[in-house]
Amino acid sequence: MENIQDKSIERLATCLQSYLNLQQKEKAEIKFLAMVARLTLQKIQSGTDPVINSKELFLELFPMGDVKNTSTKLANIWRNVPDFQVSVRNRVSEYAVNNCQLEVYPWVEKIESDGGAGNLAKYRLIGLAINKAEIASPNVYRKTLQHDIEYTPVQDFKPSWLARIFFDKEFEIIGYKKWMMIFFPLVEMLFYILMIIVLLIALRDQTLANLSLYKIGLLIAAVWFFISTLRRFERFADDRIIITSDHFMAWGELSIVQEVVTVNDENDNFLYKKVRLTKYVGICPICNARVELAKGEPDFPKRIVGRCKESPREHVYSFDRVTMLGNMLRGFSIQENKQ
Repeated sequence: MENIQDKSIERLATCLQSYLNLQQKEKAEIKFLAMVARLTLQKIQSGTDPVINSKELFLELFPMGDVKNTSTKLANIWRNVPDFQVSVRNRVSEYAVNNCQLEVYPWVEKIESDGGAGNLAKYRLIGLAINKAEIASPNVYRKTLQHDIEYTPVQDFKPSWLARIFFDKEFEIIGYKKWMMIFFPLVEMLFYILMIIVLLIALRDQTLANLSLYKIGLLIAAVWFFISTLRRFERFADDRIIITSDHFMAWGELSIVQEVVTVNDENDNFLYKKVRLTKYVGICPICNARVELAKGEPDFPKRIVGRCKESPREHVYSFDRVTMLGNMLRGFSIQENKQ
């Protein structure tokens, strides 16, 4: 007879593993959670108790490591897991509902040992309650609309120090901060306007003989930044989603989006709006590489598109923030090829 409890844990482990596969796995806590999910699935398949002890986990994470360091090494990683959970909780919940058809979201629980030699801490998969008011509704478009790629929101990104100050742990803001975020570009534009006026006044009485190339360069830069900020403000006001400002992205990060999200209760009644930073990723159906969002220029102006990490110029997909789906923009459509 099929073990119903193991089947439930198997679904949780499979869901968590598939979600974490969308991450870049640079963080130790992501590797830690993914390994617990993988070992859990292995134990279920072998018919053994799906609880992972710390020694088993340590040897998988650090094959050449000294087992005497098991407690210290794993404790250093585990202390970062609660904060990571807070930052990804809503994204994991949405993935569990939309992709795994679960009523709870999968996570890892630590079972502390009683201490003493041979008493190892253990880890197991559990299902935690989903706050449905904080996540998007189940995606009904996946079954009704043809598409080549599905996108999933993840928190696998590197925000700047300014973003860490401005946003909460889930990189969301509500209330007065939300309006500050929306009108922040206006403050930037005002600064550039004042800079342009000051430079024009400084250049007014100069002749070609004593013309300051330094001031002209600053003037050109100020005009360029003003126009760029104005376009970003218009784009955000119209589309409610843009690739976020460099102010909020760490060095080397390129694909974080800034979007306005409407939050409703379980009866679909409006509660409030929030601004959040997130990253949408998918899996390229052609080469199985990670797809991240980027600006569409120059080929697809004023659009946000999905670009494959392996072939960003050729494997390009549309992105719809409502349906969370996309279709091939260049080359052949996967859906057409299937028909």
